[in-house]
Amino acid sequence: MNIKIIITLITLFLINICSSQNNKLKQDSKLQKILIEFKIPYKDELNKFKKLKNSDEYFRSANSRTKRLKSELDSTTIYIAIKEYQCAIKLNVKDWASYRNLSRLFLIIKHKELAKICIEKAMQYCGKADLESLYLMKKKIE
Repeated sequence: MNIKIIITLITLFLINICSSQNNKLKQDSKLQKILIEFKIPYKDELNKFKKLKNSDEYFRSANSRTKRLKSELDSTTIYIAIKEYQCAIKLNVKDWASYRNLSRLFLIIKHKELAKICIEKAMQYCGKADLESLYLMKKKIE
């Protein structure tokens, strides 16, 4: 085989590897942005963050906290729910529903960039049945 062809193939192979690693770094940095810790503005005995066992428990806890009208949510409840959804995602990176709900909370606290990243992650991991509603959410964010 011609040496030029071999060098070209090796070069293409190395470019492909570098590109894959670069994409993974971008994905990791987006996930790190989502998982950034926000300070909980006020805590009392009723609003303490609790250590739970698994992703589903964190999701259910955050979901039950935020099952109210937006106008009825106080900042402490929002930030604790954000932390719970983040914990759910740390335990199950493909938990699309946590990304979706986290996106909603980020919109409430005016973090549009984080909301967009979350909704894109949700779209990446959801099933086909939920994709259309997530696409509509993304359009509202943009």
